[in-house]
Amino acid sequence: MFNHIVMFTHLVETNSFKHTAELLRMSQSTVSRKLAELENYIGEKLLLRDTRNISLSAAGLLLYNKFKNLNLDLETSIREIHPNIKEYNNQLTLCLYNNVIAYGLICPCLQTFSKMHPEVALNIIFYSVDIIHRTNYDIGLSYEIIDSEEYSSHLIRSDSLKLYCVPSYIKSKQIPSSIEDLQNHNLIGILDSLNLNPIEQIRLTNKYTKEQILFDILFDIKNTKIRTNLAYCAENIGKYSDSIFFHYESYAEKEVLQGNLIPVLPEYELKDTPVYLVNKRNLDEHGLELTNILVSSLKKDLRRNFKL
Repeated sequence: MFNHIVMFTHLVETNSFKHTAELLRMSQSTVSRKLAELENYIGEKLLLRDTRNISLSAAGLLLYNKFKNLNLDLETSIREIHPNIKEYNNQLTLCLYNNVIAYGLICPCLQTFSKMHPEVALNIIFYSVDIIHRTNYDIGLSYEIIDSEEYSSHLIRSDSLKLYCVPSYIKSKQIPSSIEDLQNHNLIGILDSLNLNPIEQIRLTNKYTKEQILFDILFDIKNTKIRTNLAYCAENIGKYSDSIFFHYESYAEKEVLQGNLIPVLPEYELKDTPVYLVNKRNLDEHGLELTNILVSSLKKDLRRNFKL
C-alpha cells in the first residue's frame, strides 16, 4: 500500500484527480482505482466527493497528517545514504514490440534524445505478447490502432513480409517453383502477435499482377512444426532448421545483396505489417520532442539503419 499512500498525499495536495494523474504519469482511472483499493484496505472512506469539490473525511485527514511528509522524508533519507545520487526531473516510458523495427530504428535514436535532455530518464519496455493494453507508458509501438481517452495512435510505416531461405537450403532442397510447390518444403509457421495462436491461412499477393492466393499453412504444408511471431527469430530458426522462413523485405534486402539470403517466390508478398506510434494525449514538452524524434527515425529506410 506504500505507493497508494504516496498517491493519496498527492491527491490531497493537488485536490484534483486530473493533476495527480499527470504528476504521477498514470491515468485518472488508475488514480480512482488505487484510491478505492486504499479505502478498502483501511476500511474507511478517505475522501468525500461531490460534483465540484473534494474534501477529507476524518480518516482521510488522519492518514494525510500521518504521511504528508512521506515524500520529503524519503528523498532526504535516500540522499543521506547516497548524497551523489543523480536526480531525474522527469522520466518517459516507452513500450516497444520486440522486433527489428524497434531495434533498427528506435534504439539508435534514443541516445540522441538522452544527450539533448540528460535530466530525463528513459524506461524501455520490450514486449512480444500484447501487453501494451495493460501497461502504463508514454510512447509505444503497436501492430494495431489504439485510440482511447488516454492514448492516440498514428500509422507511421508498413513493412512487407516475404519468404526467404539460406543458400545451403537450395543445395539440399532446391527452391520452390510455385506456391503449390511449397507443400514439399519445410516452412517456419507464424504465430499471431496479438493472441499467439498459430495463423492457419495466409494471403499471398503477387506484387505485379495483384493476384491474391489464400494459402492454408496447416493443411497445405505438413512441415510447419516450428512457429514464431517474430520475423528476426524466424530467420535465425530457419537458418538452423533447414527451413524457408518469413522476414521483413526492408531488412532482408541487405542480406540478399550480400548473398546470405535467397528470396523464395519473390513476386509474392506475405502481408503488410503496419507500425503505429502510440502516445499519451497529455505528453509534456519532453515527450512531444521524443515523439518527433521517433517519428523521423521510423520513416527511415530500415535496411540502411540496422547494423548486422
